[in-house]
Amino acid sequence: MGNSLKYILENCLQLSRIKIVMLYMVCVLLPIYSFAQSNLVNEIKECKEKAESQFNSQNYESAIVLFNKCIDLCNDKSINLSYKAFLYYRKACTFNSMQNDSDALKDINYALDLDNKNADYYVFRASLLKGQNKILDLNKAIEL
Repeated sequence: MGNSLKYILENCLQLSRIKIVMLYMVCVLLPIYSFAQSNLVNEIKECKEKAESQFNSQNYESAIVLFNKCIDLCNDKSINLSYKAFLYYRKACTFNSMQNDSDALKDINYALDLDNKNADYYVFRASLLKGQNKILDLNKAIEL
């Protein structure tokens, strides 16, 4: 009987330690993580706004640098992949404005790898393609 009471007490103590660790994680670590995440999201949004501003001012090289910075910031797994795809799309648009179709095509392909449900990406890629591939992308955009 004494051994079972000892076993029960040891297990209760072990459970209490787990509860304390979980409580610490929820009360201390989670708010720190959430704060860091919100700062990261704000940093990405600010960077994107700067990139868009540079694009609108036709400072395309600066826009490319800023879109690259945004994309690098999105490497955190908590960032939505469709948002990262959108950044690649905007970077592709920037390359297109510079008449750099090869880099535009490369970035729109990255966008489609991350988010293949966006009809705008297929339409944009179709504008860069020729022949049969162009028709395939336009048909895909219509499906979506």
